[in-house]
Amino acid sequence: MVIRALVLVLVLSSCGGNTNKSMPETKFTGENLFIQRCASCHGIDGGLQVSTASDLRKTVLSRVEIMKMIDSGGNGMPAFKTIIMNSKEKSKIVDHVLTLRK
Repeated sequence: MVIRALVLVLVLSSCGGNTNKSMPETKFTGENLFIQRCASCHGIDGGLQVSTASDLRKTVLSRVEIMKMIDSGGNGMPAFKTIIMNSKEKSKIVDHVLTLRK
């Protein structure tokens, strides 16, 4: 049980990918940003579902709701408001999430 809890903490703390602020964010595509920030929990195609991560291929959330989820977190997802502060970067991620829908 303790090992399971430690693994869960490790997985959740790794979600979010690289937080290196020295790289210019505007050169990244939505897909690259998604892989860097989100794929560790959601998978490259949005369907990995580590821990309680949602299958983004099946999301019915609107663009505004996805933005809110990134900022505030919820359903086991941590808030990224202080991690993904650049609105262009966040918008590119949302654009990519919307392309994952099946």
